[in-house]
Amino acid sequence: MKKSLIALLLGLVSTSGHAVPGQGNAIDDQQTIARCELSNGVKMALDYSAVTKGRGNPEGTPMDFVTSANVVGVRGTIIPVGLYKVNIIHDSNKWALVMKQVADDGITPPKSSSPLIVELPMSVKTASSPSTTLAIQFNPIGRTCTLRVEWQTLQASVEFAAKGQDLPTR
Repeated sequence: MKKSLIALLLGLVSTSGHAVPGQGNAIDDQQTIARCELSNGVKMALDYSAVTKGRGNPEGTPMDFVTSANVVGVRGTIIPVGLYKVNIIHDSNKWALVMKQVADDGITPPKSSSPLIVELPMSVKTASSPSTTLAIQFNPIGRTCTLRVEWQTLQASVEFAAKGQDLPTR
C-alpha cells in the first residue's frame, strides 16, 4: 500500500510543477495531489484528498506528504526523505504545518521509537478574495517550492528547498 502511494505521489510529477484543483491534475474525483519538482530533481507531493472529502477545512484532517530526498524548510529545518502525515494548525492569523514522519525511506517505518515531528511556521496574509473552497498548490519559485493553502479569507504558505539551499529565516 505505501509503495503504491509513494509511486502515485512522486511518479506522476506534472511538468508545470504544481497541481491546480479542478484542472485535470486530480487522479480521480476522490484524490487531489499537489506536486513540485525542484531544479535539482528532488520531488515533493502532498495528497490532500482527505481534506476535500470532508468539509474542506484544512485543520484536523491529516494529509500525506512525501519527498524523494532531504529538503529544508524555514529556519533551516531539515525534512529527511520519507513519507509524512501532515496537519495544518491555525488560530486566527497564526498557521503551522506539522509533519510526522511515518516512513523514513518512503516505505520502511522510522527506525526510531519516537517518530520525527517537525513544525514549520507558515507565512499568512489576507487573500485577495474570500474563498469558499480549500485550495492547495505548490508554486516553484527559483530553486524553491512554495506550498500555498488558501482557506476562507487567508492564504498561508511555507517554502521548501533542496538540502544545501538557503531559505530566509522567519
